[in-house]
Amino acid sequence: METTNRRHDLDWLRVLAILLLQVFHTGMAFNSWGWHIKNPERLTWLDMPMSFMHQWRMPLLFFISGVGTTFALRSRGLAGFVKERHRRLLWPLVFGMAVVIPPQVYCERLFSGVSYSSYWDFYRTVFYGVSYPQGNTSWHHLWFVVYLFVFSLLSVPLLAGMRRPDGKVMLERLQNWIGRGYNLYFLILPLAVVQVSLRPYWPTQHNLVADWANFSFQLFHFWCGLLVASSPGIWDRIESLRRLSLVVGLTSLGVLLIDDFLGVKGGYPSPIEYTLVSALTWSWILTVLGYGKHYLNFRNRFIEYANEGIYPFYILHQTVIIVIGYYVVSWSLGPSAKFLALLVASFAVSVLIYEVLIRRWNWIRPCFGLKPRVKLQVVPVAAQASEA
Repeated sequence: METTNRRHDLDWLRVLAILLLQVFHTGMAFNSWGWHIKNPERLTWLDMPMSFMHQWRMPLLFFISGVGTTFALRSRGLAGFVKERHRRLLWPLVFGMAVVIPPQVYCERLFSGVSYSSYWDFYRTVFYGVSYPQGNTSWHHLWFVVYLFVFSLLSVPLLAGMRRPDGKVMLERLQNWIGRGYNLYFLILPLAVVQVSLRPYWPTQHNLVADWANFSFQLFHFWCGLLVASSPGIWDRIESLRRLSLVVGLTSLGVLLIDDFLGVKGGYPSPIEYTLVSALTWSWILTVLGYGKHYLNFRNRFIEYANEGIYPFYILHQTVIIVIGYYVVSWSLGPSAKFLALLVASFAVSVLIYEVLIRRWNWIRPCFGLKPRVKLQVVPVAAQASEA
């Protein structure tokens, strides 16, 4: 049964953001940045749109995850929430590191010229415990799951405080302040502080222990999701400001592009650049949320199907891209044709694996964060008649 509080726009945005991630990771094999496998000929025109997407796609997912965390707590206590986070995040991470991620590392090693007698000869090295890139133990793109699990546990004291009477009062005051006027845009400032103070010293590594700029940046968006989830006033304000948020986002993007196109002498000073990036990130998140709330708060068969399948799809997608891409990049086709072929093939194979090997089988579903399927009980017609 559908609950009246279901935010279908957030379901749509989650699905669309991860599908956009499919395009992004396919592009990583063809743009000018370093990655696990690379096509010999590069599509450098991909750099700019991918750089733009990179600024807000993962923060948006962390924000939506924060909102989902608040919604999840409506039907369970904190202990139940922690248990659910272990089931939903920790077990798929362990399974992913043991089964899903190794083929990525294997293909990368082969691509770089390392030889193994067989996949199994490589696979045993995964359990040597030497972390990537020196070794073959890694969580690769599942860093998102790692960080989300840690953020959830770190937030338990905050969530407990929000349930106390004094915590509810403080939360309501903060929500009322954020929902007034243009105060939503003041949240750019703490983002800029994180960027300016941490980013020069802690470049993004996704390794949890030496990734303080990225860790703090994403945690801020997760906590913003917690904060605004239960406030209809803030959601309405996000929706009403969607056009202004788009203007702010386009303006910050344009100013950043001036440096790229015109070559500002010496570039922008890092505090200015980091502040512009923070403005771009937050304004585009508000833009996407605002337009999503206005146009996407509806359900259909696609979103019902995709809402369950998008998490397994996320777990699978990069492995499928790299394994298929390992062969595609050696084809004698132009880079644009190979990009399109890899995008279509990896999407189709990821969906096929989910549909055939995951969705229908209760023994594998928990490995991808899904609950077992509930079998519908068929009541015989005679029994229905006797009950009537």
